[in-house]
Amino acid sequence: MGSTFSPTLSSARANSAGVAFLGLSNPNLDLGVIGAPGCVLRTSTELALNVVTDAGGAATINVAIPGFIGTIGMSFFTQAFVLDPPANRLGLVASDGRVAVIGDFRAPVINTVSSTTLNGGGTVTIRGRNIGTIPGLCPQVKVGNRSARLRPLTLVRDPVTGEDVLTARVPNIEAPLTGQLMLMAGEGQTYTVNATPWMTAPTYAQGWQGRAALGVGPMVTVNAAPGNVQPGAFSQTGGCIEFVIPASPCNGTGEYPIGSQIDLDFHGGYTCAGSTAQRDFDLFGMQVTNPGFPVNCNNIANSLKMQLETILGANFTVTLVGPAPSCTIRICPAAGCTINAGWWGNLRIRCGP
Repeated sequence: MGSTFSPTLSSARANSAGVAFLGLSNPNLDLGVIGAPGCVLRTSTELALNVVTDAGGAATINVAIPGFIGTIGMSFFTQAFVLDPPANRLGLVASDGRVAVIGDFRAPVINTVSSTTLNGGGTVTIRGRNIGTIPGLCPQVKVGNRSARLRPLTLVRDPVTGEDVLTARVPNIEAPLTGQLMLMAGEGQTYTVNATPWMTAPTYAQGWQGRAALGVGPMVTVNAAPGNVQPGAFSQTGGCIEFVIPASPCNGTGEYPIGSQIDLDFHGGYTCAGSTAQRDFDLFGMQVTNPGFPVNCNNIANSLKMQLETILGANFTVTLVGPAPSCTIRICPAAGCTINAGWWGNLRIRCGP
């Protein structure tokens, strides 16, 4: 606030003209359809600034940030495009999109938790300071390769104490988990995805990136959800992520009853050529609702495939692998992108309704 915002473009074509956009939203549009495969428009275009890269392919823009208090907490998106005729049919390449937040960025502080015993499918209230905004929140209880990612529901300011008050959903898990409650706060975005013939849209889908400021809370125990909860299998092989949708454990037919809960707690990061910025994606619970015909693991896998394609965009390919009808999903990075170590996921089924 009251200073200059100076993002730097790097690893672009040397001595080339381009434009940097600043906008108030992220349209997340795939530019492959107009001749720039692998490029995604990640900002609207309310403000455009000319840029020219130097001999090293770098350029810096300078934008004055207003110095009045009403701008604190305001966020905007930024992205650059540089002319590069050999790169593709459109003759330009896109940088990563970034999110900027006006004001000081401070690590979140957890003051109190409504309970240190959390029940799967229930809610918990976390009170603290500097919690930020919901798209940038990543609350979790994690021990080793097991985790319980909490889904943010509401975030309000207590007018009396001045605290941030976060209400979050506790995921369905298959066995109790005790660990330290952690709250990562950075920059994020929620995504809209479509329902499929077999499942409703996810209750929450989030893209997250940022400074990973970490707030540490008390030790808590997450209890297993009531009902039959079974984990799915995740693995990372050959630079790709695979996970298996199991046959329904709910009855002897292998089919999912109406109202079954599918909690997909899926998290990880990737980087693409020309940028050191890591992006993270998280996807949360879904529900089987179709009343007209049986729903099997292949139907669920197809649903997740369509929804993951919407969220991950042009930087990944999502396929079903194995003999048909396949229940295994494979997520592979596009050319020039790399999945980083540390991806993890939990897929849990709770028989419904």
